[in-house]
Amino acid sequence: MLQDFNVIQSDHLYDGVLIYCQNGRSPVFALVTNTTLEDYFKRGGTGLTRQEANLVVDRNLQAFSQIVDAKFQQGTNATHPGGSDAHPLVHVTLDDMQQSGEAFTDSVVDMSRQAHF
Repeated sequence: MLQDFNVIQSDHLYDGVLIYCQNGRSPVFALVTNTTLEDYFKRGGTGLTRQEANLVVDRNLQAFSQIVDAKFQQGTNATHPGGSDAHPLVHVTLDDMQQSGEAFTDSVVDMSRQAHF
């Protein structure tokens, strides 16, 4: 079972949110693309900044952790380059979110935008 889930806040190479977790002592990564988030929350017109996407995934981290753990256990993983080692990378798709039965929310984006006005 995967544990210690965290959203990586620093810059990375992916168009989306990168989640870090551990399988024992081994790192595992998961990716939720901005397109996946925008399609799920029907935000195509307004889009999400990287910070907003990070906020959404962080707010729903428990729900995403369930998806990531299930997909990791099924062995549906790509690889994430990490220095001299490659680590498992789980892609979270729109279908994964829709079929999970989880109650995702993006209300944190509206609160963040209101705070900046």
